[in-house]
Amino acid sequence: ELGCLTSLTQLHLWGNKGLHGTIPDTFGRLVNLHTLYLDKNNLEGGIGFVVSLKKLKHLDLSENKLRGQIPHGLGGISTLYDLRLSQNHFSGALPFSMIQLTSLQTLLLDNNAFGGSLPSVVGGLKNIVSLRLHENDFIGTLPSFAGAQFLMEA
Repeated sequence: ELGCLTSLTQLHLWGNKGLHGTIPDTFGRLVNLHTLYLDKNNLEGGIGFVVSLKKLKHLDLSENKLRGQIPHGLGGISTLYDLRLSQNHFSGALPFSMIQLTSLQTLLLDNNAFGGSLPSVVGGLKNIVSLRLHENDFIGTLPSFAGAQFLMEA
């Protein structure tokens, strides 16, 4: 079982359309993981296991059938700088704890069912370079983007 490979630092299982079912909670034991690519599969369920992966830098779970909300504990992964959850069935509001993701440069949450108003957390991601939030159910006004200085320099 993969959850027993506690020394594992990278796991690439993307592009396996025959790979289905839920991601086992035992993935939370992969505490040395810094790269997890499970994109382009047919995985379902939630992603609560992620909050245990404190060394994670790259997380790509896009193009699956994952659902639920982004766990509040995700903000505790200070090393995370690439988060890709596009083309799933995630819903709910974005957790305010995401403001703690100070290293985050890429945030791709497009094509889900996130809702509510865009929280100020999105505008507070100071190092963000790539941000995709289209095809969701957001409402209200646009937040101020503190991380948008790079646009002025281009």
